[in-house]
Amino acid sequence: MKSTDFPTAIWSDVVDDLDDPANCVQGVANLTDKGVVLEIPFGYLGATDQQIGFASTKPHFDYLFGMTVDGKYLALLDAREQSSTMHFGKGFARQTLAADWLLASSSPIDPALKICSVEVTACGLREWLNNPPFDVTSTLRELDGRLQHEATELLFLSDKMKQKELYRSETETIAVDTSVSNSGSINGGEWHITYDNSLCYHSATPMSFDVAIDKAFKLADFVSLMTGRTAAVRSISVKFENQDCWAKCYASLTSSEYDDDPKIYDIPFPLSSFSDAEVAEVLDKWMHCDKYVNQATKMMLAALSERKGYLQSSFFMSSQMLETFAYNGKKTQALPQEEVERRLAILLDGVTEPEICEWATRKLKGMNSVSSKQLLGELIKELSPASSLLIGDTDQFLKKQHAYRNACAHPSIYKEKGLQGEDIFYHTRLIVFLGYMAALHKIGLTPEKIEQRLKDSNYQWWLFNKIRRLYPAE
Repeated sequence: MKSTDFPTAIWSDVVDDLDDPANCVQGVANLTDKGVVLEIPFGYLGATDQQIGFASTKPHFDYLFGMTVDGKYLALLDAREQSSTMHFGKGFARQTLAADWLLASSSPIDPALKICSVEVTACGLREWLNNPPFDVTSTLRELDGRLQHEATELLFLSDKMKQKELYRSETETIAVDTSVSNSGSINGGEWHITYDNSLCYHSATPMSFDVAIDKAFKLADFVSLMTGRTAAVRSISVKFENQDCWAKCYASLTSSEYDDDPKIYDIPFPLSSFSDAEVAEVLDKWMHCDKYVNQATKMMLAALSERKGYLQSSFFMSSQMLETFAYNGKKTQALPQEEVERRLAILLDGVTEPEICEWATRKLKGMNSVSSKQLLGELIKELSPASSLLIGDTDQFLKKQHAYRNACAHPSIYKEKGLQGEDIFYHTRLIVFLGYMAALHKIGLTPEKIEQRLKDSNYQWWLFNKIRRLYPAE
């Protein structure tokens, strides 16, 4: 989110005090890359019977309430004192507080209320939808044998301004909203018009603030899956139950290297590539996937956009991510426990030494686990033909992956088997792209659709060409 300075406001830890400025202090809140900060140059919020600046326990507030000079209502969530100073000679206090979130609205805010709707805008959402609410037509005319510009017509398409529903169930809806803004002046020599889209999640069961924020990030991650890159969150707004106005939420969020919008032709899975039923199914599966798929997808998205950092640590994290997808929903034991016990009893029949029995039992039970190498092979097979865009010789890949993984986890034992040169980069990207395909498959995309869309788009084409050369088909 962009840095924001808010107008001067009166502040109190009691919402009713805003009706009487005499019970409030004056301060200025702002959002920077370090977070939400409230500066109170003259005054103090908190207990007054302690010596300011020397108290062992700093003031902490679940909520602080503010009202700006232009009539906007603000609220800080989880505010705590950063520093305070008492100027004894001059007789006034100064206080600085930090908060996790700042909410701003045109109507009074009660953060303790439940939330019925949350709206999020993210980088790449507009390009994924690719549905501008206006059309521009230029007219040319021939003059003295040359074509010249005669007029440009801007036509608003009101149907595209209407909310478009993407998903509906008995308890939830997800829809697209469109907003248009303009700036400049024709008389001033320039005039700009822009539009943006947002995803709105509505729940029939009111949510807590934390749950609503989780839903917003879940929707942003969905945009990331569709565009193939981390979709940085630009804004989040919430609507409290029994209130008509939205409250905009401000926080210092982790920035992404992809803080600009993608090119439309680089998006591998645009909305236009889905039918209405398909996009509803994909959204349903993504919003309700199990925690392991969610965790692995977040790791994959982090690796997908990572361009900096240590390659070996990136390889190790990516390997863990891919193994999480490989293990998800699979049997990790080769034989049922009863069968293992039966076979152990046969093998140990007649063995009288307790130490040998204990050693053999421990070793043999451990051998009943299905290896990660086998599960990775099954995952690659499930993702075919999409996985064939990356790997020609699966056996060779699995052999190298197993060796590289061991070398990374136990470098003192497997010194000679580590990744060398640029191979560590391209092999790691191969793992990440396999994880990307696995995440898409988990939310309902078929391997055939994944393959076709990756072929038809320009998505990471140069990397795919390089990766294919690592393990070509014999």
